[in-house]
Amino acid sequence: MNIAALALATVLLAASPLQDDVEAKKKRLGAIFSQSMKLQKEAEALILELTGGSREKQEALMREIMEKYAPEMAETFNRAQSMANERNGAVTLKTLASAEADFRANDRDGNKANDFWVADVSGLWRVIVKDGPLRLIEMGVALADARPAVPVDATGALPSDPQTKLQLVGKAATKAGYSFAAIDKVQDESGAFVKYDEGKGRNTSRFGFCAYPAEYGVSGKTTFVITENNTLYRKDTGGKRVEQWSAHPEKDGWQRMD
Repeated sequence: MNIAALALATVLLAASPLQDDVEAKKKRLGAIFSQSMKLQKEAEALILELTGGSREKQEALMREIMEKYAPEMAETFNRAQSMANERNGAVTLKTLASAEADFRANDRDGNKANDFWVADVSGLWRVIVKDGPLRLIEMGVALADARPAVPVDATGALPSDPQTKLQLVGKAATKAGYSFAAIDKVQDESGAFVKYDEGKGRNTSRFGFCAYPAEYGVSGKTTFVITENNTLYRKDTGGKRVEQWSAHPEKDGWQRMD
């Protein structure tokens, strides 16, 4: 055997165990992935059986299981869930802004005026028009209204305008750990805080909504606000609902998100 052939044989013999080791590790990874898929399917089936598909029950079940049987996962899960809830709260406010633009531009309530709905959040779903409730937002958002003009589990007239009827929605519930509310007051050009509601639950040029964690520190920490400018703001308010909106929110510690 010449020197070149001997050298090549030596290299191949030296590489063979290493190659075998790499393939063995790849094979092991494949087995782990396969087992993970099987375990995931089994877990999903058990969760569905125990919760009936309810999102809130699923979250509660996951927390209970991790706290009891997998505490090392609880912190990671809670942090991830909190972040997901916050994203959902911010995105939901964007849908409210879109609904308000539609409400005003297309006179959805048929009052012959281009105005915003500011009485509450749920009215964007439940104000009754000729064809039934407006349904400009998801029912889940209407149910998460923390301060509805009329309780969401009842049909009734808007207190400030008996001609405006609000449809029953259902049992009040948070949406992905967040509650929503119409902001009560806004700062005008003179610096005074005046009500958004100019009468009959409407405002010709302004609106303000907030989303805040139902359980501060558990379902989230960040409070979000959106107004007629369609700009999202965020701030840690300690879980407090926003009652009034400044003409200069950045001075009050609010951060623009877009």
